[in-house]
Amino acid sequence: MINGNEQLDDLPIAMAYVPMQKWRNIYEADVGFSRGTMFCELDLPFLGDRRDGRGE
Repeated sequence: MINGNEQLDDLPIAMAYVPMQKWRNIYEADVGFSRGTMFCELDLPFLGDRRDGRGE
């Protein structure tokens, strides 16, 4: 028993839904390697641990 709940051993830890990426707006190979993705729409800025989007 965990805090009065049923045991959770048989339940999955997590389930993910990952849609298929559409082949559009593709970077050239050299740009894709440098950006870490070949899909322009997945090329998002890394803001670190800032939650307000300023990145300071």
